Amino acid sequence: MKKLLIPTAAMIALSATAQAGFNGPGATPKLAQVSAIETMNDDKEIILEGYISEKVGDEHYRFHDRSGEVMVEIDDDDFHGLNVSTTTKVRIYGEVDKDLTSVSVEADRLEIVTKTQS
Repeated sequence: MKKLLIPTAAMIALSATAQAGFNGPGATPKLAQVSAIETMNDDKEIILEGYISEKVGDEHYRFHDRSGEVMVEIDDDDFHGLNVSTTTKVRIYGEVDKDLTSVSVEADRLEIVTKTQS
């Protein structure tokens, strides 16, 4: 019985620390407008709400909100089986991706915005 309890206790302790992290100002990404992305730091976590207007390449899409448009990289598995069209309002959780000549967003998660979420 003791042999079973020790590994179980160790797994519980490890899973608790895996969920640990900072909870305070700046820890939660905020809803951003596309027009503000140019001034954000690389790897800044953001949330965007708007529409995917076009697929421009493998896992690369043009996204827009009321303030402008930006290129977004969305891995196929980030859709999680969702069917999205140009009229489907989506929320994208991701990071700003800046290089020398462009600014884009790398998506981590995508969800459909329902009327009750807006």
